[in-house]
Amino acid sequence: MLVCIAIGIIFPPVWGILISITGMICETTISYYLGKKLGAEEVTRMLQKNEKAKKFFSSNQNNTTTTCFIARITPLPIGLTSMFFGAAGMPWSKYIIASILGLSPKMIPYVLAGTSIEGPLSTRFLLPFVISFAITLAAFIIYQTVTKTKS
Repeated sequence: MLVCIAIGIIFPPVWGILISITGMICETTISYYLGKKLGAEEVTRMLQKNEKAKKFFSSNQNNTTTTCFIARITPLPIGLTSMFFGAAGMPWSKYIIASILGLSPKMIPYVLAGTSIEGPLSTRFLLPFVISFAITLAAFIIYQTVTKTKS
């Protein structure tokens, strides 16, 4: 979040968004291939240490694009989630598209907030945080509904 805000301060909005997406692709790709190298057993051991991730992945055993998208839009650890999909053998092309689509709705508002940091109490600065919170809340509600339906 802080990196995206800083990028928004330094660069114009379009460049800030493109740079943030590029950074996100690099970060998620490194973790994806680390998970692939570590293997499913080691990544599963790591997942057991994080309650949110453990609960999510135990109720979503598959490695579909939809599961990846939902994992990205919810507040799960980015690195651990990336390692899971790498270890699960999800094709990188599907993984990266789902990751970009799932992380962008949370990332873009922070970049836009950075562009208006000079007015920290202005609507233009605060609105991106409200949007990001609303997206996360909606994803949480959808996740809760889906997991209740499955159980």
